[in-house]
Amino acid sequence: MSRNSRRDERELVITNTIPGAAFGRCLVKNQDVYIPNRMMTEISVGLDKGDYIGAVVVPSTAGKACRLEAISLFELDSEVEEEPAEPEVPLQDRVLSLLEEEPEEYYTVNEIMSCLELDIGHNEVLYACEGLHTVGAICKASVWAPNYTKKATFLLYAKNLSAFAEE
Repeated sequence: MSRNSRRDERELVITNTIPGAAFGRCLVKNQDVYIPNRMMTEISVGLDKGDYIGAVVVPSTAGKACRLEAISLFELDSEVEEEPAEPEVPLQDRVLSLLEEEPEEYYTVNEIMSCLELDIGHNEVLYACEGLHTVGAICKASVWAPNYTKKATFLLYAKNLSAFAEE
């Protein structure tokens, strides 16, 4: 095997540019790479902080802080384009839409979690409901067990106040 048959190619993100040089970080191996000015002219685009670039690296012999130095740069293939993820609907909006579907029904936090198929903590849903109640978007009823005055036994939430009234 010849000495040059094995190239150490890395994907870098540019972390800093200064006149005459740039610095990149290999995120896979968590190493800094020095990019001398002569390498920056090899690539057709200017390098800015946050850009991704490919580089062939060798150990630096100059005794600099960066132990790796780029000897060749190349543009990364942009064949793989990520599909934009659907924006996640905020929890409060999901809770509100559930309560608006049946405005005359009331729900406990556990029932809301079940209906929305949520796999998050109870308190997150409770805080979302409390926030909606605080701004007046939904109604809340506190149910207290007899002879227990430290806190409500459970809380009920509904879109309309009439959901809590029995005829």
